[in-house]
Amino acid sequence: MLIYLGVAALAGAVNLWNAWRQLQNDCRFLIFFRPWKSIGFYFWFAAQVVIPSMLCWLTLGFQSRPNIDVVIAIAKSIFIGIGFVAMMNATTQIVGFNLNIRAIYHLFIRVAYNLIADQETARTAQFWQACKAELRASPTLQDGFTYLREYVKQDVSRTEEEKASTLSVIDRAQAEPDRQKQADQIQAVMLVRRPDLPIVLQKFGCSDRLLSGSLG
Repeated sequence: MLIYLGVAALAGAVNLWNAWRQLQNDCRFLIFFRPWKSIGFYFWFAAQVVIPSMLCWLTLGFQSRPNIDVVIAIAKSIFIGIGFVAMMNATTQIVGFNLNIRAIYHLFIRVAYNLIADQETARTAQFWQACKAELRASPTLQDGFTYLREYVKQDVSRTEEEKASTLSVIDRAQAEPDRQKQADQIQAVMLVRRPDLPIVLQKFGCSDRLLSGSLG
């Protein structure tokens, strides 16, 4: 039984790795978001692992406890995990039932995101409102832009095209002559990893008082 569960779980693990990057991107402005403290995250985690694992279980017929070649079964499970994202737009025939995997998957993910939003939206909005107010009063934002440009250049996960595109967005905000408008554009140029937000904002001049709650 455990070997079947382990093999099926590989499909979920592959999907989880892919989905984690999407979650990080979607939640990049939620400066107080701590996944391990969020009920929504655990719901999201379960959906990302369980749904593709169940698909793998049914596809490989593990419910009948067949004799399996573990190496081949592992390869098939990984293949199913890799194909899971592409299958989101398809109606897949499973054991005689038309099961819309995409609809079921997105239903669970939407519930998870709603739970995260319930916890994070108000305090995130309050933070960014206060942040922009501090930046409007800051004597200069140039140190922040300099650091942000260097951050993007040193990010090995970005392609050269992605770096160039991001740097052009930063350049436009940096060239904005109106300080009020420039401060209002800061959130849009914060194309950084969520855990790095406090460091970057500190370089722009946000106070330790404002950022203290985001560092915990």
